[in-house]
Amino acid sequence: YEDLTAETMGRIIDDLAAGKTPNPGSQIGRSCSEAEGGSSALTDGSLYDGSLAKKVNLPNTSPRKEKA
Repeated sequence: YEDLTAETMGRIIDDLAAGKTPNPGSQIGRSCSEAEGGSSALTDGSLYDGSLAKKVNLPNTSPRKEKA
């Protein structure tokens, strides 16, 4: 159990005493090791859509000729 407060810890102990299975993981809704409040890095969509990539001319390549 992660991100416990006195209140959430008490609730988990009460649930366990009552035979219930508390939800594991963050008790404040974080996902995995994400920062509290959500992602804050690499959030710009243009980083992943290819719009920032430069065109590269590969050496020793030319358009393919069609066979007749």
